[in-house]
Amino acid sequence: MKLFFHHGKKSNDYISALIIYTYYDNALRRLQPIYALAGSIFTYLT
Repeated sequence: MKLFFHHGKKSNDYISALIIYTYYDNALRRLQPIYALAGSIFTYLT
């Protein structure tokens, strides 16, 4: 029972880490065009 509980906690930590990774990956993908636009404007100005 104790081993099962420990395994459950371990998988739960893995799932939460995966959710955090997915969230940040989506956020970075959403910001990428903004960075590209800012970069092109910066290149145009200089």
